Formats: sequence, structure tokens, C-alpha cells
Amino acid sequence: MKRIVLFIFTFVIIQTGIAQNNDADVNKDALSAKFGNYFEAVNVQENGTIICWAKGSFDSLKMENKELIITDIFSKINNSSLLLVIYEEKEELWTFVNAKVILSDQWNFSDIAITKSSVRELERFNKHPWFIGLSLNGMIEEDNSYFLAIFRGGFFLYKNCWDLAMSGTGGISDGDIMFDIGVNSRVYYPIKKIKLSPYIGVGISYNVLSLDEHSWDFPIYAGLNWYLGPGSIDLGIQAWKNFSVTLGYTFSPRLRR
Repeated sequence: MKRIVLFIFTFVIIQTGIAQNNDADVNKDALSAKFGNYFEAVNVQENGTIICWAKGSFDSLKMENKELIITDIFSKINNSSLLLVIYEEKEELWTFVNAKVILSDQWNFSDIAITKSSVRELERFNKHPWFIGLSLNGMIEEDNSYFLAIFRGGFFLYKNCWDLAMSGTGGISDGDIMFDIGVNSRVYYPIKKIKLSPYIGVGISYNVLSLDEHSWDFPIYAGLNWYLGPGSIDLGIQAWKNFSVTLGYTFSPRLRR
């Protein structure tokens, strides 16, 4: 995270100078000539920032010798307190405070190594994108009606065609608390042109209808997803001992649609 902030900082410094007609002419030629053994170019931005594109001869110097050169550069520029040295993938940020130069920070972008194992881990993560969803499940009959909230979270086993999830359901029916927890899986048939995906699925859940009534259920699912934003609007039916309708939204930002 630190390297990213420093990269943005460097980018802003350079772009600010470009936006202000890039280099100031103050001592530009004189600086480049005087320090040509160590720098490809020494530019002074209109905001006072000094940017030095270094050669290998500067990079190989001892710290005390670098300080002498940086001090000499600051002495040639009035009202400047910030100097950036750029050499290949290395960068150094120098400041001039109380007539003394300080190496405030340095970084090497080549240190940001991406190993094969991290690449494989990233590929594995992208192959099995996660999702979470919240739905409302309801059934209305003369002698039995209810509305339940359903939470569903899991990941895709194969592209955007087959998933595996855990789910939890809770609500009240005729004054009794109802809830269940289960595992389910769905198979999808995405139609990319119209951003729709019909699906079917099966599951198993442990259902608590009341304090004295428990059961194992094996529901069957069928429905349609409409991809919208970072997820999809889901409309479906759930069947086991009766039929109920579900409507909700599933958030899946890494899913390729």
C-alpha cells in the first residue's frame, strides 16, 4: 500500500510540472551541465520541485557523497525544499530542512515481486468468484401464509454455470418462529445477449417450524437471474412440501457475465 501511495505521489509531482508548462528555465541548462556526470537531466518545476534523472554513477555513490551532491543542487535553487531522484525502477525523495538535506524516503519498484504461487492463487480466486444474496420468500394460502428472509452465500464451482452455497432462512408464520439452515447448489444457463440466466437447483436443509417440530427438507429450486450492476436480481420458486416464491438480489462483483 505504501508503494502505491508513493507511486501516486511521484506521478502527481511530474504531472503537476507538466500542467505548468513542465520545466522552469531557472538554471536548467547550468544544472544539467554541472551535474552531467551523475544525472541525465536536472529539471526544476515551476512549483519549485527538482526532478533528477540519475545515471548509474549516482546510484553507486555512498550516502555521504550523495548528500554532498544533493546539497549542492539545493544551493543553486532558491525556495526549493523537495527533490526527487529517479533511476530506472529506483526513486529517492530528498528534502532540504534547516540547511540540511534529508533522505525522506526511497523505494524500488522491482521489489514488488509477483511469484508463481501468488499468480496461481489469484487465478484460483478468480475462477471461483464468491457471492452473497438476500431474498424474500413468501407463500400465501387460506390456512397458511408466511414471509421469510433468506440469506445465501457461496462461490462458483465452474465459471458462472454452477455454484455451491450455504443458506439461512428466518421469519414468523402464524405467530411461530421459523428458521432453517442448509446447503444448496444451482446450475445456470447464462444468455449473455439479454443478460438473463435461467437456473435449477437442489438442496438440503434442517428446518425448525416450531419448538416441537423439526424436519429435514430437500427443496428443489428453479428461477431466473437478471444481471444488473455488480450482481443480479433473482426471481424463483422453491418446491418441497409446497411451492413458494422468492425475490431478491445477489451481489457477485467478480463474476464474469
